[in-house]
Amino acid sequence: TKLNYQDDEFTLDYIVNIKLHLHKDVIVNLTNNAQRQLNIETSLEEINNTWKIQTLDLIPYKGNKYYKLRQIDDVTDILETNQLLLSTMKNSPYYQTFHQDINYWTNALDCIMETLDIMVTVQRQWLYLENIFMESKEIRKQLPKASSLFKQINKEWIKYMNDIYQSKLATELMNKELIQHFQSMN
Repeated sequence: TKLNYQDDEFTLDYIVNIKLHLHKDVIVNLTNNAQRQLNIETSLEEINNTWKIQTLDLIPYKGNKYYKLRQIDDVTDILETNQLLLSTMKNSPYYQTFHQDINYWTNALDCIMETLDIMVTVQRQWLYLENIFMESKEIRKQLPKASSLFKQINKEWIKYMNDIYQSKLATELMNKELIQHFQSMN
């Protein structure tokens, strides 16, 4: 028998007559399973909504000529929280139902984290070297190869940071090619 709780005939009397109360354990089990699945679905939706709007904290550097990351603590806190939540979902008996979304977000957040890590490393080195090579003609003369290499990296870094600044969305970092470019700058 198919039950339609929105039907006008779905009354307490109807429930008693079909002896639904005799199947309490099955109903409780189904309800609990449905609630757990809804929790996963809701969490995945929250993760999706979070990353639709999550921005990076970029600030102008050297009089608005280019941009740099100010700090990444807020983004990494959200990343770690969401990664832990996804890890818990992977261990859930309902993983198979949501495996595509769980795996998508696991990979996406891993990619964002990896990109942020390499960005911070490259930025730290870039800031240090930028002061050396861009401020001193003497050093550029003494180290022409290193100066030339830095000039190329500087150009690429500024381009990437300006591109990222345009949207400021952390999801812009979900790009394996970007990771490779930043790694090549390291």
